[in-house]
Amino acid sequence: MKDLSKVNRYQLDGTPIGSIPWPASSRNVTNGTMDFIGITVIFRYDWKSGTLLSLGPFLSDQSFYIRLEPQSY
Repeated sequence: MKDLSKVNRYQLDGTPIGSIPWPASSRNVTNGTMDFIGITVIFRYDWKSGTLLSLGPFLSDQSFYIRLEPQSY
């Protein structure tokens, strides 16, 4: 389950959208504990022509989560 208090949002060019509620300095990456980082990509394609135009835009999203490795042992 996603903890919305730890969701950072960015534009495609890397600039933050709003505040950064989960800065890198607050992540727990010591030995014996773990944090995860994830990315969600949301894609929308508006058809230019053809029979698929009547179906509306193509919407897709994908999420990935990766465990952050310990930085100290």
